[in-house]
Amino acid sequence: MPFMPDAIVTRTGQGWKLWSSGTILVVAALVMFRGFQGDGNPTLGAGGMLVGLLSIVPTFFSIRCPKCRAPWVWMAVSTQKHDQWGNWLFSLKVCPKCGYDAKPK
Repeated sequence: MPFMPDAIVTRTGQGWKLWSSGTILVVAALVMFRGFQGDGNPTLGAGGMLVGLLSIVPTFFSIRCPKCRAPWVWMAVSTQKHDQWGNWLFSLKVCPKCGYDAKPK
């Protein structure tokens, strides 16, 4: 993850979870928009929405501090402004709850 090498999410080896969830979310959004577009298939659109939700919710709670188990993504989206949570998450160098500092990998 070259755009956030110093972030604790990357240094704890959990960056892949963000990438995979984000990729699934983008594909699900494309499927959803295709399904609801014009004469599209509403079932396909609903399936896209469901897959999108299923990719987001586990991410909220699976990216955690290895020491205190604080859910960093959930903390970001629930405590920060809607346009700032990503910046807050990617700028974390230590756990905001317990101060855990992962060694760079």
